[in-house]
Amino acid sequence: FLVIRNNCNQTQTYMIDGPNVEYLGAEDLHDFEWSDEVISTDFTPFTTENSCRHTLDFYPTDSFRARYVSDRPIIFTVAAISIFAITALVFILYDCLVEKRQDKVMTTAQRSNAIVSSLFPSNVRDRLMDDAQEERNNKSGSKN
Repeated sequence: FLVIRNNCNQTQTYMIDGPNVEYLGAEDLHDFEWSDEVISTDFTPFTTENSCRHTLDFYPTDSFRARYVSDRPIIFTVAAISIFAITALVFILYDCLVEKRQDKVMTTAQRSNAIVSSLFPSNVRDRLMDDAQEERNNKSGSKN
């Protein structure tokens, strides 16, 4: 609705629907359910001493609101939260699998160390471990 008022005690109401404008009457005929949603602006095309100052009041209608109110924001919010939740679950699953693999590697290393410790005297064991460490350092040094 468009309600045009002036300080000369004149009021006109129009219904605006896209490019279509319909004159409703010479009084305020807007839907009073939407009175708190008004957008007002002063409009005085010609300023003279005796001219009336006009105010344009725009009020929404139920059909206007129905065009712009939808469930799309809720749908997009749920989709975004779902994406974050799935990403978090995949990360947690990955973390569990890596931890399980690390436990297996650590268990194998401890067993190997225990076998080497029980089979060889300490001086031979230390020499084997030092040789293995030196070999790893040579491999990593040659890759760089």
